[in-house]
Amino acid sequence: MRPLRIAFITNEFITGLPNAGGLGNYLNRMSQTLHSAGHEVEIFTLTDGFPHTRDHHGVRVQSLRGGRILPKRFYRYLGMYIKRFRFTQLDNWRYGARALAHAFARRHRLRPFDLVQSTNCGLAGSALRIDPPAPHLMRMSSARDLWLNTDRKITDETRLAYERLCQAERECIDFVDLAYAPSQFIADYFEQQHGKHVHVLRPPACIEVKPSKDLPPDLPPRYLLHFGTLMRRKGTDVLAKALPIAWQSAPGLCVVMAGRTSSPSLIDRYRQLWGERARQVIWLGALKKPQLYAVLSRAMASVLPSLVDNLPNTAIESLLFNVPVIGSNGASIDELVEDGRSGKLVPIGDSEALADAMVRTWRREPNWLGAGFQRPAILDEMQPERAAENLIQLALASQTEPSDERRAA
Repeated sequence: MRPLRIAFITNEFITGLPNAGGLGNYLNRMSQTLHSAGHEVEIFTLTDGFPHTRDHHGVRVQSLRGGRILPKRFYRYLGMYIKRFRFTQLDNWRYGARALAHAFARRHRLRPFDLVQSTNCGLAGSALRIDPPAPHLMRMSSARDLWLNTDRKITDETRLAYERLCQAERECIDFVDLAYAPSQFIADYFEQQHGKHVHVLRPPACIEVKPSKDLPPDLPPRYLLHFGTLMRRKGTDVLAKALPIAWQSAPGLCVVMAGRTSSPSLIDRYRQLWGERARQVIWLGALKKPQLYAVLSRAMASVLPSLVDNLPNTAIESLLFNVPVIGSNGASIDELVEDGRSGKLVPIGDSEALADAMVRTWRREPNWLGAGFQRPAILDEMQPERAAENLIQLALASQTEPSDERRAA
């Protein structure tokens, strides 16, 4: 196959967010894999800082201001006082989408791309008009309406505005050649709830950096790890409630938490719940990738009881390090973790079942710990070269499918 020019349109990338979530990490891994295979890759993304273009390990990354008058954090603070601030957020998304579309169009006219992938997250790909034509794939990174009943920040007063955001992200699918999701869970959701046909394409899974030799201070010799974005949707509340139950049977159980929080007061609120045993939960904050990997590789198991998710990067990284996962039986984590072989799956939102799994793990009872860990088969499908080839083949298939099959009903 001849080398292709490939463009990724996104609202986030790791150059602007050192602790980027699943989308930013996915794009980094996929773009580097495609570049290594000889393809020419460009990324168009947004920034709160000054617009700039840089070379990221051979990949051209153009960061755009997106027409924002003020930084994102201003709108978050504004939302504390103006109940309908999310209408402003929707406008902000549209500004960003236009900026991305204009920058892409200039580069596309100069040297046309052979393949374009955007994301529905933040409407990043919603304003694209691709001329001359090229296959346009959209990654369904966001199913925001699934978060309505899990994120406590959404109140009855802001629900209408939030639903407009959901609808806007969902409607992006109607203007692309083909849409896909990383997980069957999200693909099924769009099909069953909204009549939108979404393919499934697994992301590349790899360890980009070596674990650091330097560990955070006061790290216990034995611990369970909860990391990523700490919030209700990711099951952090379920874990917080499970710990007092677990301590009744395993008083020495220790948990390390690392990552970003949805609220500055989140950890303090949990400490009130844990009382005197709060010292057995070590809060590390957001760590750089090498140090995070050092902490992860030493964990007995990762505890990832998400309420809803989309093939979480945290679970993928855990499995790559042969660290078992105690996670939700559903919400896409069950697509990664093979129960009884690479970890334990518990009912979604069940603190007692989660506590029992943690206690058994702490006592070293499961046969999937240590040498008994069995690498899940899905990781073979997520080998970087295979994942990149699957993306290209999906783009080619998008040009042969009938239009009524490609687009949502």
